[in-house]
Amino acid sequence: MELSRIETRQAADEAITFVLDHDVFATPLTPGEIQVLRQDPYDSLEGQPSAYWFCRDAMDRMAALIGIREHINHTGIYEMTCIAVSRALRQTGIGTRMLQAALQYIRDTGGRGMLVDTSDHPAYEPMRKLLIRSGFTRVGHLPSFYYPGEGTLLYYRLLEPEGAL
Repeated sequence: MELSRIETRQAADEAITFVLDHDVFATPLTPGEIQVLRQDPYDSLEGQPSAYWFCRDAMDRMAALIGIREHINHTGIYEMTCIAVSRALRQTGIGTRMLQAALQYIRDTGGRGMLVDTSDHPAYEPMRKLLIRSGFTRVGHLPSFYYPGEGTLLYYRLLEPEGAL
């Protein structure tokens, strides 16, 4: 499966439809998450410090998406805005490949690392395992952050010197 960078408005439209309309998350998105996912893919086309990659399935439908943007503090740390993989493509390694592409982009643009927040809901255990396998360290837990009873876990990775990815 080939990863492609979102470089057109049409691809951004398709990405937004994929992540908002295809039941790819185990828990409801917050209003702020929806707002970011409706706007950030377009912002990435305008030279903003963000980028999105996607993968298509055998039927040429968007089936996986990852997005990152530089943190508001502009310190070279990026945050993941989303990672979504259709149920049919889970456990195929596409999530790992997308995360590696995002980390390489951060390195290539002079970034220093990535911050990821993910739900503490049991359905997100595969995501947490992916982050640990990819060199991230769990650095925090905020209970009931998203909704009452659903908290967030924070993971962080500083990038090593060139060649250590």
